[in-house]
Amino acid sequence: MRVRYFGVSVLAALLLCGSAQADLPKDIVLYINFDEGKGDKLVDHSIYGHTLDRVAGKEKWVAGKYAGAMEFDGATAFQTKKSDILAKFDSTISVGAWVKPIALTGWTNIVEMDGPANAAWKVGFNNALLVFTTYRVKDHNGATNLALDKWQHVAYTYDGKSAKMYIDGKLDKEEPGAGTIKTADAGTPTLDVGWRSGSKASYLSGILDDLWISNVVKSEKEINTLMGGINLAVDAQGKTSTTWGAIKAR
Repeated sequence: MRVRYFGVSVLAALLLCGSAQADLPKDIVLYINFDEGKGDKLVDHSIYGHTLDRVAGKEKWVAGKYAGAMEFDGATAFQTKKSDILAKFDSTISVGAWVKPIALTGWTNIVEMDGPANAAWKVGFNNALLVFTTYRVKDHNGATNLALDKWQHVAYTYDGKSAKMYIDGKLDKEEPGAGTIKTADAGTPTLDVGWRSGSKASYLSGILDDLWISNVVKSEKEINTLMGGINLAVDAQGKTSTTWGAIKAR
């Protein structure tokens, strides 16, 4: 659970909670913590400040791995128009999230940028296996089936030469890479969470928390750090001279 402490020092908060979350890395181009708890929009807490609107289904806010989360019921999806930074993916990417699958049947998407051949990417599941896809080029599949109704951290990295997939911070499988992810193409207009917008299919069925996207290839150590949650410095009661971390309570 995330707890924000005001009126106490960060050191005291750390002693109370045992450990701090990771600071938000500058290479993160989208970070959604699903802590809104209401409404039909998802807020990106990266410096780029994307807002994702619900475009299908209905939102269901639930308890998450850390504080809040969203349950995707196999009919719900969100998207944001491609920004300048989202248009710059062409060779490297990393994606991570906490997921609690409800169903793992067929192709389901966590997040993607759909587009023409050789131009876009997605991460999600091929039945119960992790999959990183360069559309119409290659599906890079994991090796281990995910469990249903259990929190698991999934992460994907790609550099054009290899795709690596991680479960709970450990490498599940590495596959030779194939295909590019040139999102600047006009045929890749949006970033989508919970479905494949191009075919209006591949809906996610499960609970999602702490979704992040980076434009660099994260190491296993970095993925493990981000698994613990991400710290968002906040202004202490409007006092700009002091900020307090968002601390993870164990």
